Amino acid sequence: MLLDVGARSQNIPLIKEVRSVTGLALKPAYHLVRDVPSTVIAEIDEASATQIAAQLAQHGARVEIKIASAIEE
Repeated sequence: MLLDVGARSQNIPLIKEVRSVTGLALKPAYHLVRDVPSTVIAEIDEASATQIAAQLAQHGARVEIKIASAIEE
């Protein structure tokens, strides 16, 4: 599964959340949020993807979960 971050209404809290979810340093997390749409995490299970999507959405992100089989087509 892939998570794509869309809108940027609350950048600083969103960057902090991306850092906590991914373990990225500040600069890579900033670029991930700035250069949208971006893949946040690839190849995770659906339950984890849904939980992470909810966390990012709380901070103003528009999140889309893509199933890997749909991407490969």
